[in-house]
Amino acid sequence: MRTGVKVIKIEAYADFIGDSAKNERLSEKRAKTFLTRIKIKQDQIPQLLTYGERFSTQTQDTIQGQPEYRKVSITYTPPGDLKQTELKIVDHKIELPFLEFVPGSHRVMAQSQPVLQQAAALLKSHPKLKIRIEGHICCLDATESDGYDYDTGEWNLSLNRAKTVYDYFCAAGISKLRMSYKGFGAQVPKIKPELTEEDKQRNRRVELQIID
Repeated sequence: MRTGVKVIKIEAYADFIGDSAKNERLSEKRAKTFLTRIKIKQDQIPQLLTYGERFSTQTQDTIQGQPEYRKVSITYTPPGDLKQTELKIVDHKIELPFLEFVPGSHRVMAQSQPVLQQAAALLKSHPKLKIRIEGHICCLDATESDGYDYDTGEWNLSLNRAKTVYDYFCAAGISKLRMSYKGFGAQVPKIKPELTEEDKQRNRRVELQIID
C-alpha cells in the first residue's frame, strides 16, 4: 500500500553576512517559515535544526556572501518503496537531485524517473505550493541563447527540458494553475567558470522555483 510523504527533518542555514546572533535567528525563522508554508499534516512534527552561519566561511573569494548557505533542506520519506532522499531548498528553489536527460535531448533518462516521482508526490502533499519549472544547461558561448535539441531540431533545449518536467507533473495530476515553465539556457550557472565535467553537470539542471 502506498503511503504519503512524511517530512522527517527541516534544517536551516545562513551565511556569514551580518553578526552571528542575527544569523542564528535568521536560520530559525527560515525553518519555522517553511514549516508553516508547507502546512504539514502528520502525527509527528519534523525535527527542526538551525545552524546559523556555522558552516559558512568568509574568504577573499566569498566576500559578497555564500548563497549556497542561505537555504533550507528537508529530509523526507517519499511514498511507496522509494528510498528516503533529501529535498534541498536554496533561495526558494527546490533542487531535483540526479535528474538527468539524454545528452542533447529533452528525454529524461530512465534512472531519473524516481526523482520525478518524488517531486510529484511532494507537490501533491502540499497543494498550496506554486512553482515555476526552470531549465538550465551548460557549455554555451556568449552568442548562444539556448542549446540545440536534437529531438526537435530547434535551439530551445533548456525550455524543452523544463516543459518535459511540466508535462510529467500534469500527467501526475498536478494542476496547471500551480505551474509554469521557462528555459534559461546557460544564463544562470551554479558554477562559473566551468572547469571540470562536474562543474558542467551541476549547471545542467531543472529546478522548481517556489512562487510566493
